[in-house]
Amino acid sequence: MIRRTMSRRPAPWALAMTLVLSACFEQPYRHYATAADAVAAGEAQRGWLPAWVPGSARDLHMQGDLDSNQWWLRADLTPAAADSLRAVLEPVSADSVRYRSPRRSGRWWFESLIQHHPENDGGLNAHLFRGTGTPTPRTTVVAFDRFSPTIYIWTSATRVR
Repeated sequence: MIRRTMSRRPAPWALAMTLVLSACFEQPYRHYATAADAVAAGEAQRGWLPAWVPGSARDLHMQGDLDSNQWWLRADLTPAAADSLRAVLEPVSADSVRYRSPRRSGRWWFESLIQHHPENDGGLNAHLFRGTGTPTPRTTVVAFDRFSPTIYIWTSATRVR
């Protein structure tokens, strides 16, 4: 007869693996070719793809923080869709925005918006907006890249001034 023995304490490798896996899932990342793909995958129900994001959005990158309920979204929009989205937002200055970037974001998040010229390293190549409350929450910030069809959306930790 084979006896199975079980230790009451988990093996050290099991604890390490649990910590690594839990850290990986605190801010899950997803990518979709189209907004329709993201909707089909349940991102709208999770709250990571709000209804006010244009349905024509393409190349969506999204990441959420399960602990803080913050989320980040990057997508490409047609000029008409970008104009439509701007119409439900209000412009804000860069110094009025509080920002926390997603962990382990790689190259998909925000780096292209910073000017890389010595005379203006801190410059921002984007126009910033915030939600007005309807349909976009006031804690939502949207950055429209000035040189591409890309937008960046995130929830601010606090209300934007």
